[in-house]
Amino acid sequence: MQVDAPSFEQQRLGAVHRYDILDTSPDAVFDHITAVAAQLMRVPIVIVSIVDRDRIWFKSRQGLHIEQMGREAGFCASCILQDGPWVVNDARTDPRALVNTLVTGEVGAQFYLGIPLRTTDGFNIGTLCVLDFAPRRVSEHEVSALTRLAALVMHEFELRLTARQALSGYQHELLRRERREDHIRMLLRELVHRSKNLLAVVLAIAKQTASRRDTMTIDDYVIRLAARIHGLALTHDLIVDEEGRGVTVDDLAARQLAPFIGEAMRIQCEGPRLLLTPVAAQNLGLALHELAANAVKYGSLSTPPGRIHLTWHHSPPRLHITWREREGSPAKAPAHKGFGYVVLARLVPEALDGEAELEFSPQGFSWRLAIPAKHIL
Repeated sequence: MQVDAPSFEQQRLGAVHRYDILDTSPDAVFDHITAVAAQLMRVPIVIVSIVDRDRIWFKSRQGLHIEQMGREAGFCASCILQDGPWVVNDARTDPRALVNTLVTGEVGAQFYLGIPLRTTDGFNIGTLCVLDFAPRRVSEHEVSALTRLAALVMHEFELRLTARQALSGYQHELLRRERREDHIRMLLRELVHRSKNLLAVVLAIAKQTASRRDTMTIDDYVIRLAARIHGLALTHDLIVDEEGRGVTVDDLAARQLAPFIGEAMRIQCEGPRLLLTPVAAQNLGLALHELAANAVKYGSLSTPPGRIHLTWHHSPPRLHITWREREGSPAKAPAHKGFGYVVLARLVPEALDGEAELEFSPQGFSWRLAIPAKHIL
């Protein structure tokens, strides 16, 4: 749809409202200017007017009791159409003024001289004008003096606009800084929370890894602990890379499984591109590390023909993840439930408010996890 460009009058009215002058309180600065103009020009009436859409509003006035008048009745509405001063020397004989209510009404003006108040971008928003009850001639000196006073009026308008814009910009900058500081505080709180959570996870990994200390040497313990912490770090690197926006299941799987497979074709990943929350990514990363480590040591990745099929799908209200090993060694339930088993059967499901099922069969090991969809972004 084509939108018509604003008319010149619409643009002019936009300039009027830009200065935010209309209906403001009397102001000593402008009253001083109109008083000086009255003495200089020796006239009874001086006005600083703003020409609005359908009215002429007086910012300052000398010798006139009304605050505004209809636009169709005012000399100022004609004055703003000029590029320079607009003069009516004798309203009684000037065709432009014969039906003007300022002339025919109680004011009874017979002389008018108006100087347009012109903005820096070329719009006449009002006038500085003088009126008299008798016809008169005006000299070039008088026109020049009133033009200078009009320039002072406009300069004051511009100065106040600049000050208001500067104040608005300052307030905007303060608000922006407050929001930035609030954001930094929020990030620091999140950092502290995640650091505490991460340290708690590392401590749990260390304790659970040591749960079989009777069958491990110190070297075995260090190797296993380092591998698990490295797996946790891989997930957190991915979370940081994504700036906390979440981690996709396929990216998480690729990052966790890469250290365990020499040939990519031995493991197949299949599922939609779903974005996990950082908490879900951290816990699922732990599970994938344990699944892959066990597969290398005991399961399908311990023999050449072994294959793994990792799938996931969103079936509201849950996300379902399945790890299935085939063509490897038959799976047997462990006699001792070590850290890997605890992670898969209890720690990860409980952390994500979900349920897990472990199956040991002659065809291979399977692990199924179902968690609430709230862990998907």
